[in-house]
Amino acid sequence: MAWIDALFRRMVQLGASDLHMTSNVQPMFRLHGDMQPVEGCPVLTGEQMLPILFEVAPERAKAQFEAENDTDFAYELEGVARFRANIFRDHRGPSAVFRQIPSKILTAEELKLPRAVVDFCSLSKGLVLVTGPTGSGKSTTLAAMV
Repeated sequence: MAWIDALFRRMVQLGASDLHMTSNVQPMFRLHGDMQPVEGCPVLTGEQMLPILFEVAPERAKAQFEAENDTDFAYELEGVARFRANIFRDHRGPSAVFRQIPSKILTAEELKLPRAVVDFCSLSKGLVLVTGPTGSGKSTTLAAMV
């Protein structure tokens, strides 16, 4: 089991949407839109961070990170959840953000999307933009519409 898997399990148990890992900063969960330190988790140096992140990254992502200082991939903790991952390098060192991906795609009805939003699916021309802040439901809305 990867070291970070324990954080993913806590993330799912708490209902957090994201795990933010930054070198020399305590890991943080995004819980109900607010950033909260992961209780009991130590601050990790850049030297500690990279092996932890690479433990769950596929070889292709490791090579891309080494070449470009940025990579994206998906990670699944079987029986728990799937996560969208972005590993990057900032002024503090290696960092990452993991977003929990729901295993069940909700329908437009379950989301109670307004009829006007659902009607966008019938448009045959033009461009529809779905915008909003992090965690506002853009991807969830689009998945339900598809």
